[in-house]
Amino acid sequence: MADVSDLALTNYLDYEFDEVGFDQRFELALIETGQPAALTNWFEQSGVTAIKGLGKRPIDAATSTYSYLVLADKQSTKRIKSRVIKQTRMTLSQARSAGFDSDMVLMLLIKRSWQGRRDDHAKLVNRAATSDLYLVLEPEKSQTLRTAVQVEIKQHILQLKTRTFRASSNDRGFVVSNGCFKYTKSKTQPVFQRHSLNGQKNVTRFLSVQELPQFEKTRVGIIDQIIATVNDQYEMCLKQLLQLRAFPVADYQRPKLSTDEPIVTTLLAEKRLHFLANPAQPVVVAFMKDLVDRAQKSNVLQAHNVTITAGTKPIRGLNLQVVKDLNDPDYLCSDGQHIIQHLTLANFTDFNATTGDYQWRIKADELLKDKKFHMTLAQLMIKWEVITRQLRLPTPEKIAAAARFRYIVINKAKSATKQTLIQATRLTVTPTGQLSFESTTFAADARGATESELSQLAWRIWQAAGSRTSQLLGALQSATQVFLIYGTELMTLPDGNHLRKELIAADGNNRIYQNDLIEAAKGLTLTNAKQARDHVRLMAELSRLNQSTLKVKQVNLQLTLGRQLKVIQALNDQLHERNGIWLYPPVRQKRFAKYWIGTYGMGLLEIRGKSYYFVGNHQPIKDQLAKAIPLKCIEVLDSRQPREDIRNMFQTYESLLQVFFVRLNQYTVIPFPFKYIREYRDLLKHQEKGKTVSKFG
Repeated sequence: MADVSDLALTNYLDYEFDEVGFDQRFELALIETGQPAALTNWFEQSGVTAIKGLGKRPIDAATSTYSYLVLADKQSTKRIKSRVIKQTRMTLSQARSAGFDSDMVLMLLIKRSWQGRRDDHAKLVNRAATSDLYLVLEPEKSQTLRTAVQVEIKQHILQLKTRTFRASSNDRGFVVSNGCFKYTKSKTQPVFQRHSLNGQKNVTRFLSVQELPQFEKTRVGIIDQIIATVNDQYEMCLKQLLQLRAFPVADYQRPKLSTDEPIVTTLLAEKRLHFLANPAQPVVVAFMKDLVDRAQKSNVLQAHNVTITAGTKPIRGLNLQVVKDLNDPDYLCSDGQHIIQHLTLANFTDFNATTGDYQWRIKADELLKDKKFHMTLAQLMIKWEVITRQLRLPTPEKIAAAARFRYIVINKAKSATKQTLIQATRLTVTPTGQLSFESTTFAADARGATESELSQLAWRIWQAAGSRTSQLLGALQSATQVFLIYGTELMTLPDGNHLRKELIAADGNNRIYQNDLIEAAKGLTLTNAKQARDHVRLMAELSRLNQSTLKVKQVNLQLTLGRQLKVIQALNDQLHERNGIWLYPPVRQKRFAKYWIGTYGMGLLEIRGKSYYFVGNHQPIKDQLAKAIPLKCIEVLDSRQPREDIRNMFQTYESLLQVFFVRLNQYTVIPFPFKYIREYRDLLKHQEKGKTVSKFG
């Protein structure tokens, strides 16, 4: 977005407690009991304002001890004795010495603020205090499903995760209280339980800069509110106020994604594209017929002489199977002759529960202009490349860059015994784009006894990962070094604090005098004849405003001149300078680039002595960002100078992220050859399950 070598904000928190100030206001206690049912009433009677469950510890076969760390306000806490509850009161220093870290204490303060409310006597109470903090942001859209954002802090990393809850017939569970989900018993409110969507995800929008209310319901907005609330309510408890840590960006690459979109249809030229569906599923067949009709009318496909056919069984070659979802019993998988990609109703249609009808999401007259369909064709091409062992989608330059490394994916394999088995798959790319896959499986405790070079290398990588094996995304092997890639909970963030201020200044309910608008317009500097003509129109429209005092949203409704005009942009700037009000928030303009560092292009950060990289957007956002920008960690196996080694390889590494066909018109977050390993493994997995065409076709 901008040529800025500056600091990128992350969700790593900097803060420091003031022990004296904290202990003057609050008290911590370790609570232990073998009768957890007695705790609810005891918490409320004692004036506990936040709790954290620490789990249970078995005493014998029939008895366990349940432990909690609790927070109470010193002025209102009551020391209520109990024969079944052991209480150990602690200062902040004593709690730290006992192994309770600062993040846990900070989360208690945050839960106190969000779960607690003032009673009739202005005393803060937290009835049905709940160990986890779930913020309910959206209004109720479904009687059976609700979503909430879970707030956690681990190793100073502020994490927000979307959780799904399903309505329950039980009278004990989670109920909405004070904008949070609390665990309690209720016969008057709907009760919910945590729910899994079987691999699918509900996602809370990362950012919106349309209006302040939308911003506050995003993850960036929530983070900004948490920081502001903690600093406002607990200033005396902190030597250093809570803030997001920023890190210098090294090797920053401006967005330069080359889409090369025509390559997909170029590869389809003179070929047959076959659609298939189960005739026993009328809705699926109807969707397939609509797709076939659109494909046959596609000017792009016609120009490349692509033959479109349809049927109930796959053909040798390229197939698109329409299925209800990924669990459809008719779901077929590719083999050496039949290459199959799937279109699901879930991805391409909306289901109307009231009418029972499906509505197609594909609206474009030209089928190839639909991004999801275009992406589906790209995925079909990738499967073709895997089966034929030849790259076709990447440019020669990308293939040459990919050939500088070999790519390894390692994970646990299924085992019929208690022994832990490790599976490793390695991909080699030649300078001409040929693909070679090799796999090995070995025991995790095999040490150096494994025979093959790949097994020995994979074992070294697995051992180096240690407790982070679940975060290990893959490894790159050069002629002399091995680089490990890990997923992390860290992410880069735009400057939410400043964005909030700009959105407040752009609030549609802000009031402004008509005369202020006219005076601001009179002060504009005009540089050409077109601006002079537009200025005449602007003055005429401002003079016709039907009130002397208006809300900003009323002004925007009555002005017909578009925001792309220089005079409107200049009026917006002049109005903000004179009155502190925006007609609209111009936060996506180049002059606000410092707000967005870490969300555009890509670059390296050094955090706590380790190297991390971000992969942001390749073009400016319009009004919102759906997903966060996660940070990936790169480490070098057995290196004496890891920082220099990573810097030396990063330019080539970045080029492997700048392809369009893995995520349509977006960067990919790990080098594109790993996509081919995933497809290769999926092909083997489905062959083992017997779902390939050779068995069902």
